[in-house]
Amino acid sequence: MPEIGLVGLGRMGLPICANLVRAGYRVLAGDRRPEAARQAAGCGARWVPEVGRLAAGADVLITVLPGPGEVRELMLGPGGAAAALPPGTTWIDMTSNSPNAVTEIRDALLDRGVQVLDAPAGGGVAAARQGGLQLLVGGKPRSSRGTGTCWRYWAALAGSAMSAGTARGTPSSC
Repeated sequence: MPEIGLVGLGRMGLPICANLVRAGYRVLAGDRRPEAARQAAGCGARWVPEVGRLAAGADVLITVLPGPGEVRELMLGPGGAAAALPPGTTWIDMTSNSPNAVTEIRDALLDRGVQVLDAPAGGGVAAARQGGLQLLVGGKPRSSRGTGTCWRYWAALAGSAMSAGTARGTPSSC
């Protein structure tokens, strides 16, 4: 079973984390708020406060952040996740993000052999708690370290998931 890193334990991220743990995944959880450590432990995830260490230890990194600025800071800032993700891993961004904001991050990761999937979530907090999110998945899923196919993750999170075709400039075959 792959190790999933999840950063962002807010209103959407915490229930996503809990659903992944309930589905049997090992989850490394992080958030900029130290008090989120108790929430991570409460749902069965292992708290890893340093984002670089969390990304380096994960087969798949999922980000569920407030917006583009937070994603950029987390991925490209000092000690950021982008530099720590090993080739063959996957980054799944579930943030409601901007195509322009993600281009530099996506290109840098793809050049290093990291798979990039865009999966904004619809349905709100109630759907996240129930594992009933609607996901539009963009990117080009391939077999990579621990992932196999993207659909196995979505089963723990979503009532429905569909390919969005080309998302943020990356062709999709999901």
